[in-house]
Amino acid sequence: MNIWITKNIRFGYKYTLNKSSREEILKSTNWLTSLLKNKANNDDIFILSGGLFSNTNPSVVAINDAHNFLLELKKICNIYLVNSSKDNRLFDGNYFSTLNIFNYVNIINDITDISNITIIPFNKINNNGISLDVELGLFNGDKIPNLMQLEENDGDQGVIVYNDIKQKHIFLENKKSPKHETITINNIKELKELSDNIPNNHIHIVIDKSLIDNYKTQTDILLFKINPVSIKYTDDKYDEIVDDVNINSIDVDEAIISHIGYNKELLTQFNRIKLILDNK
Repeated sequence: MNIWITKNIRFGYKYTLNKSSREEILKSTNWLTSLLKNKANNDDIFILSGGLFSNTNPSVVAINDAHNFLLELKKICNIYLVNSSKDNRLFDGNYFSTLNIFNYVNIINDITDISNITIIPFNKINNNGISLDVELGLFNGDKIPNLMQLEENDGDQGVIVYNDIKQKHIFLENKKSPKHETITINNIKELKELSDNIPNNHIHIVIDKSLIDNYKTQTDILLFKINPVSIKYTDDKYDEIVDDVNINSIDVDEAIISHIGYNKELLTQFNRIKLILDNK
């Protein structure tokens, strides 16, 4: 039997700010579903080690996307969702998990043994034998990959496949989704070459500030063509970052919703205003 492990699908991530985010998430979940259809057996197990949604107040669209994904995966193998701090919201002294929406799959809220693996969910501690620790993001001492790289510091993207007989695991990379890639630009020639061969990734550019002074118009045009996620400017004299422009660093909707919390009246008014603006 094989056990397939990943984390942080994050349905709902920037859905309202960037329509391509949803497309990227669905592309990755389709990749995973297709992989399991072709490689998994009926007795195999899929484990999501936290991070089903991007926040603890998912939209109807995000819930529907997660629901469709889980139903499709349920036809292939057994599903276990491990409860993590990313899935919980504290209210009136109690934790409430978004995972409880899906009562047709296995939700791990307590220390649970699956085959020879001890699953350690949110608010639990255990250090015996082979383990999957949801808060440390570790399986048997190795980092559990995110399904995809939605942010610059997300690390590897893909899934771990653990064989319970051999007690060994391998990493399968998700090559369908773009990665975050940092590219250092030292001169205008390098910037021009990059603009002619733009990688199919989320590009972060670190660029010599002197290019702005000496080739401002050309630099602006080339950067516009490349359309990087973020730009950091360095100063040769001090060899340090002097400016940092992160284009997609702020998710306004999530920040407002987080501030509103459980005030139903404010949340209703916010959703009405957002609907009006989205339909303009």
